Amino acid sequence: MGSRAGSKSTTRFAIAARQHYVGVVLAGLFLAATLAAAPLTIEVADHQVWVRGVTPGASVALFGAGYGQGIVSPFLFDWAGLGQDDNQDGAVQIIPPTGHGYDTTVSHSVWVAVDLTSGVWGKTVLSLASGWTAWTEVPLTQSDLVREPLGVIAVCPSWAGTTRESRWATALVRAGRGMWTGASIVGDAPAALVFTEMTPVRDAGAPPQRLAPGDVLVAINPQSHGYYADAISLELLTAGRLRVQLR
Repeated sequence: MGSRAGSKSTTRFAIAARQHYVGVVLAGLFLAATLAAAPLTIEVADHQVWVRGVTPGASVALFGAGYGQGIVSPFLFDWAGLGQDDNQDGAVQIIPPTGHGYDTTVSHSVWVAVDLTSGVWGKTVLSLASGWTAWTEVPLTQSDLVREPLGVIAVCPSWAGTTRESRWATALVRAGRGMWTGASIVGDAPAALVFTEMTPVRDAGAPPQRLAPGDVLVAINPQSHGYYADAISLELLTAGRLRVQLR
């Protein structure tokens, strides 16, 4: 009985692994088409954000974090929201809230936008006048990914523990689904960003169980002036693992 039960369990795992493999291949084809498209352009000025190059009629996910310019002094912020191309001209206007004297025209911040129909994305990096530390783009490698047999369920990047109170504002965007956000307060050791613990923006629904090719992952740390923003590649997720999964 134990042998049969073990055999059934192995068969179920093999089927699940093959289904996962097919899903990864299809997602990879979608990602290839996305990479061939021109990136979105983002213009931040006059208390508003314009995203251009959008699929006519599509929704756009926008995420930004950094320092806003307050009435007295700068302040930390992160903001996530959605916009719609209602007039189908390929441009979306999004107006973030203006509390605390928030002024996007002079904010020291990073903004990322994703077309939720095509998966095409873009970013812009804004810097205040001299005297501010420049933004630095940090890498994400295979060693930063937390894996289970059927995929990547979290990231635990080696660069997360920059300072004892290092706060990374994070977002995950998947075309056809929506956007989820999270944040981690990092102490002496890096903290993992677990996707199932992220918060949906509006009607995105439950967060994904694991990363998929083409997902746009964003992490911004205003205190260390580091950021990561990129579409997750098929190679990053699967290198050296598919053969093990399908045995």
